[in-house]
Amino acid sequence: MCFDQYVSRGGETCPICRTEITSTSVNYDLRSMCKPPESSWKRDLTRLAGKWMPGKDIMISERFALVAPLIVLRCEWTVGSLKKARRVLVDLIRELSLRDVLHWVTVLNFDPGIEAQLLEHVSTLMHHKQFLKEDTWLLELTHTV
Repeated sequence: MCFDQYVSRGGETCPICRTEITSTSVNYDLRSMCKPPESSWKRDLTRLAGKWMPGKDIMISERFALVAPLIVLRCEWTVGSLKKARRVLVDLIRELSLRDVLHWVTVLNFDPGIEAQLLEHVSTLMHHKQFLKEDTWLLELTHTV
């Protein structure tokens, strides 16, 4: 139980040694030793790795930040996932080079029919991006709404 909850419930003695609690303070040394909370995308990838690769010790680098949603979709594909994947591709096209986006789609080893549809969508998005130049926000508006 959290110490603050213990005190708020009337605890006036230490739950371990039973001495009286006279004052409290924040333990800054302990805070500095604790790791910061993981980003949600890292937590998602860690959960997937634990589910599909139990016992494997993996390091998730920052390079996966942009593609994490596509990785999650690949591992948990459902009926509506194609539409979600197309939305993710819009973000990838806006942030990554065409070569990188194509590599990510092929590296994730989607079902061949799904991969063909995603690659076709990447091609369409690239043509639109080239036409729009710096106004790529319109891609997001028209392909995700």
